[in-house]
This record gives sequence, C-alpha cells and structure tokens, in this order.
Amino acid sequence: MFSGPQDHLDRLLRALDLLLHREILRLRSTYQLSLDEFRGLYISDAHVDALIAERAQASESNAQDPVRLTLEAGQVWEECREHVQPEFPWARVLAEFALDDHEAGILLVALAPDVARKYETLYAYLNDDVSRKTPTVDLAARVLAAAPGERVAIRRRLRPASRLFREGLLVPGSSAGDFHLAPEVSAFLLDLDRPLEPPAVSWGNVRLPEGVEGIAHSLKPDGPLVVLESSDATLAASVAAAACNGWRVPLLTVDASGSEATHSAIERTTFTRRVHRAGLFVAQLDQLIRSTDSSARESLRRVAASFETARGPVFVHVEPGDAWRTARGALRHVHVTLPEPDVEMRGGLWLEALFELGEVAAPEDVAEVAARFRLTSSHIQAAARQAADVRDLEEPGGPIGRSRLFAAARAYSDSALAALARKVPLANSWDDLVLPSVTLNQLREIASAARTRETVYATWGLGRRHPGAGGIKVLFSGQSGTGKTMSAGVIARELGLDLYQIDLSRVVSKYIGETEKNLDRVFNAARGSNAVLFFDEADALFGKRSEVKDAHDRYANIEVGYLLQKMEEYEGIAILATNLGRNIDTAFSRRLQYVVDLPLPDEPLRLRLWRNMFTADTPVAEDVNFPLLARQYKLSGGEIRNVALAAAFLAAGDGQVITMDVLGRVVAREMLRQGRIASNTSAPARR
Repeated sequence: MFSGPQDHLDRLLRALDLLLHREILRLRSTYQLSLDEFRGLYISDAHVDALIAERAQASESNAQDPVRLTLEAGQVWEECREHVQPEFPWARVLAEFALDDHEAGILLVALAPDVARKYETLYAYLNDDVSRKTPTVDLAARVLAAAPGERVAIRRRLRPASRLFREGLLVPGSSAGDFHLAPEVSAFLLDLDRPLEPPAVSWGNVRLPEGVEGIAHSLKPDGPLVVLESSDATLAASVAAAACNGWRVPLLTVDASGSEATHSAIERTTFTRRVHRAGLFVAQLDQLIRSTDSSARESLRRVAASFETARGPVFVHVEPGDAWRTARGALRHVHVTLPEPDVEMRGGLWLEALFELGEVAAPEDVAEVAARFRLTSSHIQAAARQAADVRDLEEPGGPIGRSRLFAAARAYSDSALAALARKVPLANSWDDLVLPSVTLNQLREIASAARTRETVYATWGLGRRHPGAGGIKVLFSGQSGTGKTMSAGVIARELGLDLYQIDLSRVVSKYIGETEKNLDRVFNAARGSNAVLFFDEADALFGKRSEVKDAHDRYANIEVGYLLQKMEEYEGIAILATNLGRNIDTAFSRRLQYVVDLPLPDEPLRLRLWRNMFTADTPVAEDVNFPLLARQYKLSGGEIRNVALAAAFLAAGDGQVITMDVLGRVVAREMLRQGRIASNTSAPARR
C-alpha cells in the first residue's frame, strides 16, 4: 500500500526511470548516442547515469540488462496499478477517462518533466537534441514499448484525433511530434490546486418570482442543458450556483461575451468538470449567437457540440429575445425564463442592499425608486453603494434621500441608448410650461400615470388582464414651437428619469430591412435604460400605411407594422411628437393611452411667454410693451424665444439695451422667415 498520492507517483516515476534506463542501454549498444563528447552539445553519459540512478535503483544484476529492466519496470507498474487508492488523482484520471496501460504510460511520460527538471535532460539526451527537452511521439514509442511491435500501438494513441488529445489530456507541442500535458491535468495529478467546493450560494440567498422557484428547484444534475433567459446575468448565475450547492457539486464559469473562442474556454474546463463532477455556467451566450462573424459561427457550432457530450449539469445564460431560439436547433434542453424583479421584489432588494451597508432610507423613497427604475439585483446593489458613497462625499453622516437614490439608479441604468439617441438636458419645471390649464392637467395626469403604473399593472394585476399594456405611450400633437419637447422634459424631470430623443437620421434607412434592424436596436437598448423615449417628427416613422402599388409601398407598410409590434411590446414610457397629428396611422392611435394637443398660445399665454423670456438681469428698456407684442403678433412659444434671444444678441452687440424698436425689427424678420408678412415691415406702433 502507498502512504499517499505522492508516494504512489514516486513509484510510477521509478517505473518510468527503469524504462528510460532500458532505452539508454539500447541506444548505447547500437552506438546511436555519445559517438563523441560534443554530440548534442552536449549531455554526457556520466550525467545521464547519475540522473537515472536517483530513482531507478535497479539491482546490480539488472543494471546493464534491458530484458531484466523491462521485467522490473513491469513489476513496479503492476504494483502501482493494484495498490492505488481510488481517491488518488492518478486513479481518478485513469478511471474517468478509461485509459489503458499504453495511454497511462504516455500520460506518465508527459507528466515527468513537470515533476522534476531532470527529465528534460533525459528527454533531450534520448531525442539526440539538447534543445528538444519535451516528450515526443518517437521517444514515447521507444521508451514504453517492451518490443518493437508495440510501438505502432503507442503511436496510434498519439495521433491528433486520439482520445488523449480529443479529451484535452495532452496538448500538441510547438514542433511536429512534440506533446505535453495540459496545465490543468498536470496541476490535478500533482495535487497543486485546492479542492473545488460547491458554491456558497443557496436557494435561501436567491430571490425568485413566484412560479419560477418551483421550476428551478426541480432541476436535476443529470438532466438536459438548462437555458436561463434573464436580463440579470447575476440572477442567472445565482440560480446555477444555488442548484449546484443543493447537489453538492462545484461550478465553473465561462463568460461568452465578446469572446469568439468560447468553445476553447469551455473545452479547457472539460477535464476539471469530469474529475470533479463539476457543473458549468456559460454567461451571455447570446452575445456569441448574435455575432455575424464566420469564426463566431464556428465557435458556436463547437460550443453546441460540447453541450451534446457534456457530463454533469450545464447552465447557459441568454438575454431575453429570440437569439437563442433561432440557434438552439435540435439541442436537448429545458428553457427557464427568469422574469425581471417586480416592484415588490425590487423594493426588497433595495432594502437588503442598504441594510448590508448599514444604511437606512425612508420607506417611501425606497418604494418610489423601486417603482420607477427596473434594475437587476446586481445593479441595485451597486446603486445602493454609490448612493452611500456620494452621501459620504457630499454630506458625511447625512441621510440617503430620494435625490441620491434616483441619481444612483440613473447611473446604473443601461447606457446603451446613448449610442442611438440624444440625451436631452432637463432644465425646465412645471412653472416654465405656458400652456392652457386643460393641457397642463393632461400632462400632470400622464406624469401621475407613469408614477403609479407599477401599482396598476403589477399590484392591482391589470398587467395580467391586459398583456402588452405595461408601458405608457403618449402622443403630443401641435405646431412647431408649442412646447412638445419641453413638456416631455418636464415629465421626465418630474419622474426623475432621463429623456432620450431618438435621432431619426440613425434609424430611418433607404435600404430595405435596415430600418427594422435599427428600431430593434433602439428598443433593445431602451429596455434597460429606465429612460423616457422621445420620438420627434414621429410621422416620419409612424405615418399612415398606404395602398400597395409597388414593392416600396409593401416594405414601407412592413416597417410600420413592425414598429406597431415593438411599440406594443415596449414596457417603458414613450412620447411621440408630431406637427401633423392627422398623419399618424390609426393603428398607433389605438395603442396610445394619451393624446395631447398643444395649441398655439392665445393672447394671455403669449403675454406670459414674453414676460418669462427675460430675467431681472436683462436690460430691457422702459418703452418695451409686452401686452402690445402679445396682442399684435400671433407667435408660438418657440418663435417668441427665438425673437427674445435674437434681440438680446443684437442689443448686446451694439452696447445697448433691448428696446421696442429692436424687438419690432426682430419680430418682423422672424415673421418674414416664416413667410407670414412682407419684407418692408417696421416696428409696431406704441399704443
């Protein structure tokens, strides 16, 4: 019996040393080595004899007899095979991969240089090349074969498609015919790595929505591939970890995002998974699936093949969408959808994250940030840390209020939308909106609906009764300058959300099918942005479908139909703005909860607009008659703003104050630009 794995390995290496000794004697007897002392530049016979004598310890009668060395090596090898303990690393590898004696011998030849550097010298000596210190196919065949006829069998086991290479135990060397042991195999056989333990995460640490928890708990370690569809990679990883914790098996992780060599990373885990009976979690595989690169497709094919032959539990994480469904083929699997945390669960996650930091926030603030921002569990934890860090910088010891929670939540919302849209500054409040009271009430109603939508859709259950009604869709209709963009900004600011204006030049394409792809990218990016979407000039995208007269009409109608579908699926807040409400397709109108008409201001509203354009620091002459300007010129709010700024720049350039004459000339120029008066216009009469 052996005292332990190291004692067993020492005995195996003694058998190898005896075989190496035998091969040295064979070659010396035929004068294939040491013809002169410079051969190989050079390793002396005496040096080699000293290295062999360290462990071989052949009896004096056997020391110069190859036949007796063969018998003695065979006895040592048989002793190692019969008395090895099943838990020894060597025994586990041989049993797991069902290796025969020839394959085990090859494994030992490859392992020896990792145990002692003397084997590099011995291999260089036998390779007749002082620089070739690694095992070679020829060397292994000569050392391990008891008779010349066995060499073919050993060479066959060292072909590139053989089991040793296919299972990842051996790795080809840099030169033809060279090979070496895979690093993870060597580390395992030498007992260098710490034992793998099951994950620390248990089901008690994982928050799952009702209906999913039972499915997750019913997973089995020897079952098919498990596909976890979730926008929260951390949650998917926690499910895999909790399952493996329950089965008492370790879990290895491979991140497929941004890596087209995912198959190689998965293959490198094969040995560890098999000898440790470990599970595998592949994160964000859909990133590889969506890639159009040919190398990525080949990587995906090899990944799928590895799933087919995998032993032990395998979990794959994909983002929500159709990417996995189109790539899975006939692969045996179970699909588990992990829905985003609902408002109640998000509130609990916020409270837990703050509690772990030793922080306390007002319950109403936590409830509000949970309702407004659909964040994943990992992002909630990160946002809570940032809110505390910002508080420590700005007001050490102070409270974490609503504003800091909202700012941190915005910071950890997905920023992918920034590449497809323009972030609109939110500088205006309700006091800056100069609109009829009916219109203002409608806008406040929209803001209230956005604040309470989680209550209506989730808590009251209307989201289950009305599928696809999870978002807020609004249409602002009115002439240019009536305050559509400002109104959207005020609503976003009231909600504590960012406002992104969709750049139609990046969306609409003349090429067939490209507009749909761009729209898909916009809505996918918007899903995690927790922002208000603002489609200006919306009739360019949401226009009426026309009678099909040619192929262009047909594809234009397809675009509109696709947009209808994406708008209905979108669960965020989307505001459409148009100058021509009658041009919006009626199918869109049916899907809009709110349609707000922003009219041109009447005289009292124009007077408020004129007075609001200037501050107490603006030098305005006493002769400026705002009531007269409001009565005489029917301008929109945007036009009044243009006039006020142009007059201010004109007066500042002349070193003067803003006079009625300056305002009159600028108003005339603005109306001329609009094509509403003749060019020969003077300032308004002062009355």
